[in-house]
Amino acid sequence: MCPICGAVGHLNVGGDIAGWFAERYPGLDLGALVPEPCPYCFGELAIGDRVVTRRLSNDTLTIEPGQRGAVEAIRANADSGKLYVVVLESGKTLTSPRGAIRKRRESEG
Repeated sequence: MCPICGAVGHLNVGGDIAGWFAERYPGLDLGALVPEPCPYCFGELAIGDRVVTRRLSNDTLTIEPGQRGAVEAIRANADSGKLYVVVLESGKTLTSPRGAIRKRRESEG
């Protein structure tokens, strides 16, 4: 389960499940939840990806959670990372760091 968004995923290990656990997570019981990166919260976003906002607040801006939108552009800097330009369904445009947005799940439309 993702500690950030709460999504529960399933890994398709196949073959030797006990060996997979023993190799990657020797301290966990067979079948336990494993600390794999959440596909919604981590990883690359691309232009056109459908996203949802998380709560983010700083001195000049507050982003409320649950707003839906799509990535319109990505502003990259080799030294300091990326910012994502998101067009929200409300029509507003938001520029945010990766931590303020996640990919939408299939069930979120």
